[in-house]
Amino acid sequence: MPSPSGGFECKVSVNESVLRSFLDRSGGDRPPSLVGSIDQGTSSSRFLLVDSDGSLLSTAQVEFRQIFPESSPHRPGGSCVGWHEHDPFDIYDSVATCVARTFEELAGLGLDLTEESGRAGLVKTVGITNQRETTVAWNDRTGRVYHNAIVWDDTRTAPTAEAIIRENSTGAGQEVEGIDLLRAKTGLPIASYFAGTKVRWLIDNIPALRDDLTSDDERPHVRFGTVDVWLLYMLTGYRRTVSEDELGERLAHEGGAYKTEASNASRWLMMDLESLRWDDGCVRAVVSGSACWDGSAHDTIPATCLPEIEASVCRLGCIRGIACRGDGLALRGVVVGSMLGDQQAALFGQSCFNAGEAKCTYGTGLFLLMVTGGVPVPSKNGLLTTVAYQLCDKAGQKLPPVYALEGSVAFSGSTIGWLRDRIELIGSASE
Repeated sequence: MPSPSGGFECKVSVNESVLRSFLDRSGGDRPPSLVGSIDQGTSSSRFLLVDSDGSLLSTAQVEFRQIFPESSPHRPGGSCVGWHEHDPFDIYDSVATCVARTFEELAGLGLDLTEESGRAGLVKTVGITNQRETTVAWNDRTGRVYHNAIVWDDTRTAPTAEAIIRENSTGAGQEVEGIDLLRAKTGLPIASYFAGTKVRWLIDNIPALRDDLTSDDERPHVRFGTVDVWLLYMLTGYRRTVSEDELGERLAHEGGAYKTEASNASRWLMMDLESLRWDDGCVRAVVSGSACWDGSAHDTIPATCLPEIEASVCRLGCIRGIACRGDGLALRGVVVGSMLGDQQAALFGQSCFNAGEAKCTYGTGLFLLMVTGGVPVPSKNGLLTTVAYQLCDKAGQKLPPVYALEGSVAFSGSTIGWLRDRIELIGSASE
């Protein structure tokens, strides 16, 4: 299994008292169970295992490479200040590394959870929480990824947002103008922050993507996704039989589940907040102004380019297995049972279930979210209206969504990383 680029060490910690208790109970008539959590953030990935008593058994964390281009063929002669990218395979590999190292560490301590051990069924489900808005594009037929992921705090799409506003401003008599053109439907201003502007930039600037979107044969195979979509697709898909070494490039898996959920989908500029469906008018507003369509029979992206929107807690797909040392496979056949954007996951994790309850977390950025209940509440003061989460009942039927208001500061913890890695004013975050 490849390691995430940059040579970062994966740090695994096991709570030995929880492990002893778990092993003691494993031989009984009702053995304990485990739930896994993947936390894929802007600068690192984590994997946690929690037992059926709610005790934290293990944690693993690894940083991965941050790409700040100094030049780009897509901006010849221009500055790339404000650009921030991730290699999509670094994202996946960092998650896979955390999972594999956790299973290897536990096996060394007497708890083998790989498929071959007979204990694989003790891990009942896995949930995913992720950095939001960061956007990937790939072709599910060829497996080729079109470009590095554009990270949520990347500012290259500010001119893209301005172009979208101009293209959709009709002038006199228009009820809503400028940045708020799509806010009534999506709860969001037209800004560089959101996934839709990143989708548009990719369409405008990546020739291979433009070619595929205007090809009748390849259009149905183009996939756009935020990090939740990419991870779910990779975890539930199969490795391709074609030799990546011969091609000289990594390829996305094939046959993976292509799905998102409501909290992540609400960050695209394309989803109707009330119906929780992709809105054709919003999609067209974002992408139809691209020069990509000049001379083409098409003027927008097909519905197949966007993932199916599911509830935040439901059966999303089965993991195909992550290779460990030797022949072991971790998490093979385990169901991905939930996904939530990272800030909404923090809101839910802090038990903010009632209108008026709020949380503020400090990570790469600073985010304050407050639950508003079952109806989306528009803000008069620049806050974002977003989906907090959507649950299902015991029969698997979707329940009404819960909404929130959000205010954010893009740079808090990332400023420490900037001082360490770019300015080299400090040697470590602890300083």
